[in-house]
Amino acid sequence: MDLVVAVRQGMVGMIKCVAEFERATIQERVRAGLARARSERRQLGRSVIAEKAECAILAALSKKDGSRLRKITASFGVGNDHPASPLDDAAIACFTS
Repeated sequence: MDLVVAVRQGMVGMIKCVAEFERATIQERVRAGLARARSERRQLGRSVIAEKAECAILAALSKKDGSRLRKITASFGVGNDHPASPLDDAAIACFTS
C-alpha cells in the first residue's frame, strides 16, 4: 500500500486549514481596525485638498516638460496620491471651467 499520496493530501489539507484560519484572522483584524477608526471619527481614504490646488497640480502634470509627479505635488505641499489621472472628474472640471 502506497501512503505517499495519502500523506501528501493530509499535509495539503492541514496547510489549507491553517491558511483559511490566517485569512479569517486578518479579515477580522482589518474590520476591527476600521470600526475603531470610524468610532474615533478618523477620515478614511485619501485626504481632501483644495480644488484650486488640485487644478494647479493637474495643469502642471499636463505640461510635457518632464516633471515628475512627486516633485510637482511636493511643490504644492501635498502627497503624490492626490491626482489620479488626467481623465479624473476633478481634471475634467478644472479644464472645462
